Amino acid sequence: MRKICVIASGGDGPGMNACAEAIFLAANANGMKVYAAVNGFDGLVEGAIMQLTRENCTGISCKSGCVFGCNRGPKMATHEGFKAAMATIKKYGFDCLVVMGGNGTLMGTGRFKNAGVNTLFIPGTIDNDVPGHKNSLGFASACESAVKLVDMLRATMETSERDHIVQLMGRNCNELALRVGEATFADIIDMEGARVTPDLVAKVFKANRAAGKRSNIMIMQERKGADVVSEKIEDAKFLEQVSQACGDPNIRMSVLGYLQRGADPTCFDRYLASQYGRAAVECVLSKTYGVGLYWDSGNVHTTNIPLSPIP
Repeated sequence: MRKICVIASGGDGPGMNACAEAIFLAANANGMKVYAAVNGFDGLVEGAIMQLTRENCTGISCKSGCVFGCNRGPKMATHEGFKAAMATIKKYGFDCLVVMGGNGTLMGTGRFKNAGVNTLFIPGTIDNDVPGHKNSLGFASACESAVKLVDMLRATMETSERDHIVQLMGRNCNELALRVGEATFADIIDMEGARVTPDLVAKVFKANRAAGKRSNIMIMQERKGADVVSEKIEDAKFLEQVSQACGDPNIRMSVLGYLQRGADPTCFDRYLASQYGRAAVECVLSKTYGVGLYWDSGNVHTTNIPLSPIP
């Protein structure tokens, strides 16, 4: 009997649970057993493996987060950690690893492929930034959540005639900020390659006020720093500079952050998850390994997983 191990790695995204349920249903219908590594790649390192069953899988498609956990998998990046992970794969006799995640996860999957392990990769990140993998799980849900939250902020900002800066996730990819900024008709969209200065913000905000606008909304893609504390310090400095340039101490900044990840999976992300889940099992049945899946023009396609150095 074939055995599949499902792994969710990196930051969680809406749709991961739905994809796990879809994989279980398709695999179970074809006489396969499905397991999950608890807390991502670290589950392989620590031997923390759980079997997916109808009891613990049914109904998880509507839940956000990841019911069996996921993280960045730092332990697997070490020689000893990778060795332990390989031992767990051998112990359970997994025929294939089906891995969900972003760029870092793709690299980790490439390490296992390089070591001769059968692998499949499914893009799962709200940043939608995995090269060669269109339509990542979680992106649509994160956009939907962010738009709703911006709408709420706009309502209260309009009432009190205050301007607002809304910071989104996205790392170094513009897609989230651009999509949400366009959808909310933001006055300014600040993103990689098109960063704005406090003086430009002041110019736009003041011009809009002069034209009769009650408030302004700026969408800001997160500006990654060395660590979380340094990022927050830089955010505070930027807000201070904008307030000074505008001559308005009442400008506010909201960081949506993990609210975007914790959004309920939308219909599209659940549909996408079902497509990816079934396609992954079809790849196992046909022994098509070492590929990543992506959805485009109504169909799931495959692309090669690049090899990564073994620690």
